[in-house]
Amino acid sequence: MVNCFVRQRTLLVVSGLFLTLSATSALAWYDPMRPQGDGAAALKSEPETPLSLTSILMAQQRRVAIVNGRVITEGDRINGYRVVSITDRQVELEKGTKHHRLHLAAQQQAPSVKRKITE
Repeated sequence: MVNCFVRQRTLLVVSGLFLTLSATSALAWYDPMRPQGDGAAALKSEPETPLSLTSILMAQQRRVAIVNGRVITEGDRINGYRVVSITDRQVELEKGTKHHRLHLAAQQQAPSVKRKITE
């Protein structure tokens, strides 16, 4: 009877140690999907890419520009700038008190074509 009690107690202690050690070793496992570093680098903002105006499309009710490969309209935001206006040759942006104008490159400035679309 005493031998059985000692055996159960030993088994209980060994099981407790095993669970404690396995739980602490699980904390140290390597996660291959975790980003490198301590995470502070991920909080740093990416350097702002320069804005590049590719084209402008204008219709009676809508003005659209392509900036950095993204379609934008008046009122949209890109890189923290708000699109103030889109004309046939430029896009005007603002960020707080800072104003910025994007112009079409000289080789991209084709003469404006105006025609009425009829069905």
